[in-house]
Amino acid sequence: MKKTRKLYIIGVDSAPVWVIKELNSRFRLGGFARFMEDGVLMDLESTLPPITAAAWPSIYTGLAPAEHGVMNFFTVDRNYTKQLMFYDPYKHPPFWEAVADSGLKCLIVTPAMVTEPSSNPNVDMATGFPLKPQFSSEHLKSIAGKLGFSGEPEIEQDLKNSKITLKGAMKAYKQSIRARAEFSKKMMGRNDYDLVFVCFTEIDRMQHYTLSLPDWQQYVGPLYAEISKFIEWLVSKRGDANTSFMLVSDHGAQPIKKKLLLNSWLISKGYATLGSNSNLGGSMIDVTTQARSQSDSEGLRDQKYNEQLQLSSKQPSIRFICASVVENDEDFTSKRSFDMKNTGAFASLSNNPVSNIWINDRRFSVPKVKGTKARLVRELTEELLELKQGEEKAIYKVHSGKSYYNGTKLFIAPDLIVEARKGYTVDVFNHSEEIFGEPEAARRGDHTRQGVFGFYPGSSAVKPINISVLDIAHMVLDYYGLGEKKGSKPRTKAYKKRGQSNIT
Repeated sequence: MKKTRKLYIIGVDSAPVWVIKELNSRFRLGGFARFMEDGVLMDLESTLPPITAAAWPSIYTGLAPAEHGVMNFFTVDRNYTKQLMFYDPYKHPPFWEAVADSGLKCLIVTPAMVTEPSSNPNVDMATGFPLKPQFSSEHLKSIAGKLGFSGEPEIEQDLKNSKITLKGAMKAYKQSIRARAEFSKKMMGRNDYDLVFVCFTEIDRMQHYTLSLPDWQQYVGPLYAEISKFIEWLVSKRGDANTSFMLVSDHGAQPIKKKLLLNSWLISKGYATLGSNSNLGGSMIDVTTQARSQSDSEGLRDQKYNEQLQLSSKQPSIRFICASVVENDEDFTSKRSFDMKNTGAFASLSNNPVSNIWINDRRFSVPKVKGTKARLVRELTEELLELKQGEEKAIYKVHSGKSYYNGTKLFIAPDLIVEARKGYTVDVFNHSEEIFGEPEAARRGDHTRQGVFGFYPGSSAVKPINISVLDIAHMVLDYYGLGEKKGSKPRTKAYKKRGQSNIT
């Protein structure tokens, strides 16, 4: 009887190749070094935007954010009530469900953006960030309790408010990494799993606060070292000729030297005009309901958007927020950021080096641009690519929003996606006379589109060419001989909504 191949996947949120290599000499990251010395370690291209909420579901499904529908952490309903948004495994099943459906046993520990455990009998699961873990059985919950495993500690607000030091945060995150590893080891000691995926999310938080500091290594290094110990344990206890190890991150990270206030630039160039309230915290924009029976609203399920249309059928428009992330201003329901009659373009939806720009056309209830917008799109693109901080250009690339978000029914597609150069982050929620400013403490480090991919031992099937987060699910399925055409959804029977049939 042919022995089943085994695959162990280590997910590390916000891990780039350059950080791993730089830390390796000081902290002796033997687990990560195995990928460098005897396997593959290379850049992995992330999504646009390169953030946890969008990228991890793409890793699980092989689908772009426009297809799986998660572009950010938050969504806002018609009354501007902010709600967390999550990946929907019912609608777009993850790769482990296809593996489990084939009869193989899976252990899935804290996959980011998954908040409801699988009901598949072949899947043991603890759900992940941003909520506390939920477990697929009381047995798993009991084991976690005995080991003190409760997911990532909720200390980021204390970090923002300086109620906890960077050193204190590092120690708390290190302990949670260790508890997650011990829980995973315990489960692997009790069951012979064919697929194991353990996702660590703590490093992202630490890097945001430290990467531009001179002593950043003392805060970030111990976290990588703790994960490296877990990798070493995996290889020593589980490694054999029939086993492989994969390392994957949702996006990368970089130190930030300056932030670009994109709406400040648009205002200075005459493309946008502030309304009576100059606080950009809410960016409340009205969207027309004319000819929108097939249209889309960011982060809102189809039925929710249809409900909105019915509730507002006697009104010419519904209120809509293009920026679903409102981190610093909870009281934004009465704020209107722009004088839309005199605004041709505005920026929104950004918490990293990528931001979106919308042309104020007939999609919005007070459009300024009523004809073709091609000229304006071209003009904005040319000027952005010449935007400088001193002698240094600040913009790396301007992407077409239409091509990237084409086909989604969950999002009003932006016209331009602006990607900043190395060392810059983008801010759309603040305005000043200056185009560039100093990053906040929580943005000393920020995301990049280059995360890490590793495969050990070396494999001829993994070549040093461009690999995207969209490729991971298909690589896993191919590893088990379950591959489907790229872009298709893995079949599953596991995530079953109450009162509904299985999704295939």
